[in-house]
Formats: sequence, C-alpha cells, structure tokens
Amino acid sequence: QFIDMDKTVEVKHIRFEGAGVKFGGPAASIVENCTFFEHNDRIGHYAINYAGHSMGNEVRHCYFLRTAMSAIGAGANIAAGVVIEDNIMEDCSTANRNYPVINETPAADNGPIIIRRNKILGGKRLMPGAISVSNMLSMIGDHKVIIEDNYIDNSRYGLNLMGHYMDFRVTGNTILNCHYESNSVNGGSGVTVYSQSADNASKVYMSGNRIEGCLWGVTLVGTAVANLGNVSVDASSADYNPGGNSFKNNGNCGKAPEGAETAFDPSIPYDLYNNTAATVYAQGNVWGGADQSDAEVEKRIFHKVDDAKLGEVIYKPVGTTSGISVAGEDNFEVSVYGDGAITIEGAAVGTPVSVYDVAGSLLYSGVTDETIQLGRKGLVVVVVGNKAVRVAL
Repeated sequence: QFIDMDKTVEVKHIRFEGAGVKFGGPAASIVENCTFFEHNDRIGHYAINYAGHSMGNEVRHCYFLRTAMSAIGAGANIAAGVVIEDNIMEDCSTANRNYPVINETPAADNGPIIIRRNKILGGKRLMPGAISVSNMLSMIGDHKVIIEDNYIDNSRYGLNLMGHYMDFRVTGNTILNCHYESNSVNGGSGVTVYSQSADNASKVYMSGNRIEGCLWGVTLVGTAVANLGNVSVDASSADYNPGGNSFKNNGNCGKAPEGAETAFDPSIPYDLYNNTAATVYAQGNVWGGADQSDAEVEKRIFHKVDDAKLGEVIYKPVGTTSGISVAGEDNFEVSVYGDGAITIEGAAVGTPVSVYDVAGSLLYSGVTDETIQLGRKGLVVVVVGNKAVRVAL
C-alpha cells in the first residue's frame, strides 16, 4: 500500500501472487510490466486499487490472470485519472460476482480515464463484464473518458457506461461474444450507455467499433445522448462522425428456454436498442443483416418505428461493407495499421492517392511511395489512380 505519497510511485517488473497493490494518492502512480496472478481480494476487490484522489496514474504492459474480482478499479467516490494501455487481462473476476475486469470512476479535473489497446479475455461467466466506467454518485465535473482499440471476448458485457456528466469517446474496439446471460433484461450488451437526468446526461461518440455475438449490440437507456454516426453535417462540425461501426450475429430470445444456458439467439436480432426518447444518428454503419436494405436494417434496430414513445434512429446512409469493397478491378492492396495509418502495395511508385471520408471530404492527397498517416478511425474511401476501395480503419 502506498498511502499519502507526495512523490510519484513507480512499481515495475514485479510478480504479485495472491496480493495486489493499493494507491492512496495524492501523488501519481506508474505500474509497468507487472504480473498479477490470482489476486485473492482479501484486502480489496481490485488487484490495482485506487483508494485516493490523484492524477497522472498509468498502468501499462501488465498481465492479469485469474483475479478473484476486478483487475483494476477505483472506489465510487474516488477521482483518480488514469491511462490503462496495452495490458492483457485473462479469465479475471473468477468469483463470478458483478465486478467487471476494469471498474473505473470518472475523475474530472484529475484527468481523463483512458482505456486503450487492452486485451480482455473473459471466462464465459454469467456475472462479470469487461469494462465499466460509472458515476454512481453523480460527481459534478467535465468527465472525459476515452475507450479505444480494445479487444474484448467472452464477457457478460463489453462496455457499461453509466451515470451523469460524462463525455465518452468509444472508437476502434472489438467486442465479441457478450452472450452469457440467461435473462437478457439483466445484461449482455456489447455497449450500454445509461443516464437518468436530462440536465446532465452523459453522451457517447462511437466510431469504428466491431460488435458481434452479443445479446444486444448497443443499448441506450434513459436520457443517454449518443452519436453512432452523423454524416448529415459538415465534416468540420463537432457532431460529425463517419460511423464505421459494424454489427453481426447480435440477438436474444428474452429468457433462456428450457434446457438452454443463455438467451443468445441471433435469429431474433438486436444491433441497436434506442430505449430513450432522443433521436439518435447512426449513419455510415454496417448492420448484421443479409444486406443493408431498409427492411433488413429495421429488423435489427428497435426505436420509434417499434414504439412511438421512443426516439427515432436515423441510419441512412448505411455503410456497404465492414472491410474493403472495390469500385472497379483493383491491382493493389491497402494495409491498415492500428494508429490510423495505411500503406498502398502493388501499385506503381508515384501513383496518385487520395483519401476521403464517407461524407466526401478530402483527408489526404499524395502518392503511393509513403505511409499515409490519417490519425482517425472509421470508414474512408481510398482512391489509387482511377480505382477506389472502401476501407475500415
């Protein structure tokens, strides 16, 4: 335990067995290249526990295996800004209680919560989810939360974003197989966003995420404000969002039928459930049907069309593919890198290259003999010579 520290605490290259580490602030902490093996929760529910207000915390390149409860977490009244990057969490929350693998509270003036490039491999259990960021006590502040480029598989839910005063940016995540609930009312969403008060409702921007094999793709509840894709505004607008989210095999039958363990049933599809009264923009996305026709997309979205008390989901124009589609016969390949960069292979050096977003705004103009740094996620159109491909970054 590091309590009432006035200098940055560094914990590096340590293997913890059974026990974990607690930080009480107010100084920052840095945890790198550590292993947390079978943390037993005797002195706290989190293998890395933030128990005091602080800013500048970091957790990088750590491995968590079979922790009894959460791998990383903070108390409900603790404002501890933290960057959680490039960690592996495998089969955590083995006690099978309602403790997600990462359980964070927003930190307002103490910095953003950034959860990036982590791999969370669940144990296929009924109760624990992958990532939760919740403002249960409605702490006032400008709470920034960035969740991007994470890989999540076999958890009860992917992301649980709950409470007020929060600004979520959710981009480039892969969320698979959140379908271990026997009763879909209790969970099973790839992403859930929940707020109650209209005056301080949390908002979420989602782009370039892949959500597959969940009871629900995305669920919006209460007064949550969501932007899943808005190409109806100018690309320079703060509301602009190219979309680029893709959905596949999400659905449920309500309660597990007799003899079945879960309610998972993709033949009763739910890619997006807008359980709010607000209009939701969800343009430029690829939905999980046989095609992207209105009839197929409407099967997978629950909104005003299905219940007049709910807000409308504006989903057109839709995306045309979750990967790459070709306009004309191509003679080149586009390689995509996780930091929003691409390279062109197979075309002659010096061939003109242009990159556009889905609204038609020019993002790049140059030639093929260099790496193209776009620094963004979502769908783009890459034009090489007189051929074009649609690419999901």
